[in-house]
Amino acid sequence: MNQAGEPPESNAEITGAMNAVRRIVRSLRLASRASEKVLGVSAAQLFVLQQLADGAARSDAAPSIAQLADLTATDPSSVSVV
Repeated sequence: MNQAGEPPESNAEITGAMNAVRRIVRSLRLASRASEKVLGVSAAQLFVLQQLADGAARSDAAPSIAQLADLTATDPSSVSVV
């Protein structure tokens, strides 16, 4: 048992899981930078633009800023910049 009363292998499992999450986040960050360099927009901006295009394709009018904010789970002020 360690100081927290947990078996030692649980610390190794937690460390392994955290390292895996770090690798995923790093991969996402590198892919985002690469796509931003090629496309000239960030991954977040690209996501908003994709939601805008999808919303316009589903109806006869493009989604409003408020609707885009809901679709992208962001603040309307963030969406309006795109």
